[in-house]
Order: sequence, then C-alpha cells, then structure tokens
Amino acid sequence: MMPPWRARWRYALLLLLTLTVGQIAAGIAVLLPVFVLTQQPLPQSSNRLSEALLDFAISPPGITAQVVGVALAMSATVILALSLPRFSERPTQIWLALFPIKRIPAWTIPLMLIPLLAIAGVVITQFGETDVQAQEVLFSTNTGLTIFTAMMVVSVVPFAEEFVFRGALYNALLPEAHDLSAAQLDWKAHRLPFLISMVAFVALHLIAGFGTASAILQIVILSTFLSGLRTITGSVWAPVIAHLCWNALAAVGLLATSI
Repeated sequence: MMPPWRARWRYALLLLLTLTVGQIAAGIAVLLPVFVLTQQPLPQSSNRLSEALLDFAISPPGITAQVVGVALAMSATVILALSLPRFSERPTQIWLALFPIKRIPAWTIPLMLIPLLAIAGVVITQFGETDVQAQEVLFSTNTGLTIFTAMMVVSVVPFAEEFVFRGALYNALLPEAHDLSAAQLDWKAHRLPFLISMVAFVALHLIAGFGTASAILQIVILSTFLSGLRTITGSVWAPVIAHLCWNALAAVGLLATSI
C-alpha cells in the first residue's frame, strides 16, 4: 500500500532540497574555510575580497573544495533516502520503488544504451560538442581530482539523482490508490510522474550548466529513457543501472581526452 500523499511529498521535497540546495550549501561550507586558510592576508576591501574569492573558486584548490561539497550533498541525499523511511510504517522499498525489475531482463538495460549513444553521436555531429564548462574544468585539473570526480559521477551521483527523481518524486506523483505490486501496468497513472520526473531532471542539469543545444538534447534523451525505464519496469533499479552505465561511459570519454 502506498504511503499517504502528503508524507510522500514531504519525503520527495526534502530529498530534492538536499540534492540541490545541499550542493550549494555544502560547497560554500567547504570552500570558505579553505579560502580563508589559504588567502593570507585577506583583502581589506569588499571588491577585492569578492574578486579574490571568485578567482579562488576556479583555481584547483577551490574546485577541489566544491567537488568535496557536491560529494557530501550527494552522499547525504542517498543516506536520507534510505534512512528516513525507517521511521515510518512502510518499508523503504515502497518509498523509493526498490522493487525487482519487471517486464525486461536487467542485463538488457546496458545494451539499450547502444542506440541511445548512437543518437547522442548524431546530436553531437549536428550540434557540436556539449561544451559543459564545469565538466571541462573538472577533467582538466590535477589527475587525483579528475579520478575522484570520475568515481563520484559513476558511484554516488546515479543513486542520489535516481532516488530523488525516479524514486521519491515519481512515487509522490502516483495516485494514492495505485497498486505498486500490480502485474498489469496502469499507463494513465504513470503519465504525470513520467513527465514531471523527466522535466525536473532536465531542469537540474540546465541549472548545473548544461546550456548548449547539444547538451540539452542529450539530457532530454537520457531523462526520457530513464523515466521510461521506471515506468515500464516498476523499479528505480532500472534507471539506476542505466544512469550508472551512461555516466561511466561519459567519464571514460572525458578521462581519455584529459590524459
């Protein structure tokens, strides 16, 4: 049985805030102390202080501090997603749709990315490279930070984002009377969750700097695919697997070009 509607929305919004605002707050919380400790003496005027802080933010130590902040926020999102349901009467798997994958074999999910990658290749050919500045900076700094970033993108990021968008948010948008264990797929009940989870995921990446036509199209294609997997399989594990594989391929590509 589904948790109450309001409880599902509180859960989803808390995770969404942890994922989004948490990244900013954690980034600042890590960045400022490092800035103060490494910039001695501090500039006296507010203008010079602002300029020094902005310069520090795009320097290797500043970027490292921000990456650590993002990793902390992502990790906190996963921990909250898995721990908060323990205080309710419903099991965690219902809150996040941590059910066995139905209707398609799990091993076919990575193979489904092949045509998706082909489409992404066509998009790049027509619209150019993604040119996401944050990615270029992260994968062009020191090797240790590059490897740490790649590990974070492949490990914690897919779980954090899918638990929020295709797990908690998707479930919050389902009708309260919806039967999660039903063998027959009720397409009408899934239309709104599919659309909103897909758009919200795209919006997050637009805010994160995926602003070129090529980057936007690729994110829309990926998000549509991930939400589709959640709808068809009835499980958040399907988009987690697909997201992890996609990020792994992207990280390998960026690592290859940065070495």
